[in-house]
Amino acid sequence: RAEVASLCARSIAELAASGEAAARELAARVFAAPLEWSHAPQRAQQARALEEQLGGEVDVLLACDCIFAPVYGEAAPLLAALEELLRGPEGVALVVSERRHGDGLRDFVAAALRTFRVWRVVVAHHPHHAAPEHSAEAAAAAGK
Repeated sequence: RAEVASLCARSIAELAASGEAAARELAARVFAAPLEWSHAPQRAQQARALEEQLGGEVDVLLACDCIFAPVYGEAAPLLAALEELLRGPEGVALVVSERRHGDGLRDFVAAALRTFRVWRVVVAHHPHHAAPEHSAEAAAAAGK
């Protein structure tokens, strides 16, 4: 997690160092940090710190490879983190996950559909991996 946040921070710094005013302005409003979303007390403390550092609500949250039930458990803590951080009505979460057998993604999507406005669920298959067993259900849930 820290490695990904470090790479993002470096990219933001490079954007800020560019000669373009629009790029510098964007870089001034972007922040990358790992989020310990599976532990409620740490999550709440981080949410307050992020809001303080950003001077307001989080507009966009990127969660990458955070859904894998055997490692991270059920989806409820991640959904709680999204709710805590994206308090504004315009807040957007981009949740990206690789499909794995028994990953819990179906449960996450079902819970997200009950809690959030879900715009799209895309299930893409890597040509070297077997198609996930729940892809038809995910597409149906997304109105495909």
